[in-house]
Amino acid sequence: MDIWNASPALAVPAVQGEANPGLALARRDGVTQLDERELKRERRKQSNRESARRSRLRKQQECEELARKVADLTTENSALRAELDNLKKACQDMEAENSRLLGGMAHSQGPSVTTTLGMSIDPPKVQHHDDEGQLHKKSSNNSNGNYAGVSHKPEANTR
Repeated sequence: MDIWNASPALAVPAVQGEANPGLALARRDGVTQLDERELKRERRKQSNRESARRSRLRKQQECEELARKVADLTTENSALRAELDNLKKACQDMEAENSRLLGGMAHSQGPSVTTTLGMSIDPPKVQHHDDEGQLHKKSSNNSNGNYAGVSHKPEANTR
C-alpha cells in the first residue's frame, strides 16, 4: 500500500448499507489521514521552496556586496598606484637635485665642505622600484649601512 499516493480504493467513499460499518469508518479515517499527510507534505514543500528562495536572495545580495567591494578596492588601488608613481618621480627628482647641489658645492667650495657636512660625495647609486613598489639598489651593497655612499659618521668619511 502506498501511503503517499492515495489508492483509488481508499478514495472511494464508503457505500451506505455496507455489511461492515467499521470498515467504512476505517476507510473514511484512512482517507482523512492520507489527506492530512498530503496537506502536511504540501506545506513542507512550500516552506522548503520559500527557504530556498530566501537563501538564493541572500547569496545574490552577498555577491552584489562583494562586487561593490571589488569595484571600490580596484578604484582605491588605482589611486594608490598613481600616488606611488608621483612619489617615485618626486623622489627621483629630489635625488637628482641633491646630487646636483652636492656636486656644485664640492666643485665651488672644495672637498673640505663635504668633510664639514659630515658626508662623502660619491656618485649616486641608481635605484629602481619594481611593480610592487619594492626599492632595490642597482649597485653592490658595501654592507657598512651607508646609503648611496653617504655616511653619517664623520670618522667614516675621512679618506
